[in-house]
Amino acid sequence: VEYVKTLSGVEQEKAREIVHFYEEEGAKNSSPIPGVHSLINKLHEHKVNLAVFTLNSRQIALKTLQAHGLQIPLIISREDTHPK
Repeated sequence: VEYVKTLSGVEQEKAREIVHFYEEEGAKNSSPIPGVHSLINKLHEHKVNLAVFTLNSRQIALKTLQAHGLQIPLIISREDTHPK
């Protein structure tokens, strides 16, 4: 992701499109870890604060959580940090 910022405008946009494509594909092909729903439900019952930390975009993280019926109120995505 840091490399993308070094590219020119047109190249940068193309690189972002490629990254987004592969993140979309990853989200489509993902599946939750067995037991994650019951774990998250128990954590919610015990009022444990939950968050997702990801290098993916916020949009992809939300899409993935929604696709799997996971309720995580806080998402820290690459838009929230400096690139590595």
